[in-house]
Order: sequence, then structure tokens, then C-alpha cells
Amino acid sequence: MDGLPYDPEDQSITQAIIALSHSMHMTVIAEGVETTEQHIYLNSLGCEEYQGYYFSRPVSAEQASQIIREPYKLLPPAENDISRDAI
Repeated sequence: MDGLPYDPEDQSITQAIIALSHSMHMTVIAEGVETTEQHIYLNSLGCEEYQGYYFSRPVSAEQASQIIREPYKLLPPAENDISRDAI
């Protein structure tokens, strides 16, 4: 993900992986999404799922359960860089 969305070689590889996955009727999950630009680019290619620091830093099982129960409640700022409304 580091070179996306600006590195042409990373773009080509990413486009090919997403196209191949879709041709096999698979859901594409992008791992390591860390920036708004990466998220927008992957979304434009039809990527369906994302994970990475852009959405949340790693959390404990207890915190993950809380997020699932209350998806719009913010984690403490030190543990989450963005608002859940931005997603």
C-alpha cells in the first residue's frame, strides 16, 4: 500500500489483483490502508473491504466488542485518529 495511489507499478499490481479477484467473484479486502488517498483510490477500483491504521489503530478484544456494540461512539483520541463518522 505504501506507493498507492501515486506509484504506477503499485497501481498496476493493485488493479490486476482487484480485477482478478472480481473475475473469480471474490470480495476484495485491502490490508494496510493508512491514508485518505489510499482509501479513495482503492474504492475507485471497486475494493469492497478495508483495514488499516486509517480506520483504527490495533485495539484490544474488549475495545473491539465495544466498537461492534456502539459503532458510532469514538474511542479515546490516543487510540483512534479519526471519527467513525468519517468512514
